[in-house]
Amino acid sequence: MRTFVDFMEKYKVVCANVILENTLTSGTLYLGDFYAALDKKWQQKHQLVAVLTVAKDLNIEPAQGIAHKVIDAIDDPSYDLSQHFDECYEFMSIWLKRGPILVHCAAGVSRSAAIVIYFIMRFFKWSYIKSYQHVKAKRSVICPNEGFIRQLKKHEKLLGLVVFRESTLEEEQKRQTQSKPSRGVIRGRSVVIRTQKQPMTRFK
Repeated sequence: MRTFVDFMEKYKVVCANVILENTLTSGTLYLGDFYAALDKKWQQKHQLVAVLTVAKDLNIEPAQGIAHKVIDAIDDPSYDLSQHFDECYEFMSIWLKRGPILVHCAAGVSRSAAIVIYFIMRFFKWSYIKSYQHVKAKRSVICPNEGFIRQLKKHEKLLGLVVFRESTLEEEQKRQTQSKPSRGVIRGRSVVIRTQKQPMTRFK
């Protein structure tokens, strides 16, 4: 029977992507898959100090000297991944101060991606969508399941993060009329409104 490792070898799938450079944190944050967690040479080459496994029954053994934490999570919309948010954040925060770390699940698509998105939301105080877009730009294959997305959006509110909703042009024109602005500038779907009594507000 062909194994997952055989598949990765044959098709040369990218096993891990840099999500955060060490210019933003002390260490580089990698998001990857099962194969990245198995590749001890890759881990040594990139001088990893820790690996966070967000999956059940993968039997991962990182290279010697690398800290390893396992979260027995399953990729199912009904699974409460948020119960692990805090402990994953603490683990990642501690080890990123010391060097590069890898966060992975089986494919680096749903479970580990959700954990990394949560970390970025909390670390940078970014909204869910901004955090998601950042991770997606770095690793295009990510696709957290719908249950994990709901949990992330719930924690976006719990963390008190600001969410800017993209309004339609018609809504912004109506808003301008109601607020009687002294000057309004409309550029496509981005509107800058200045009123006489209120500070400038930007809607995107």
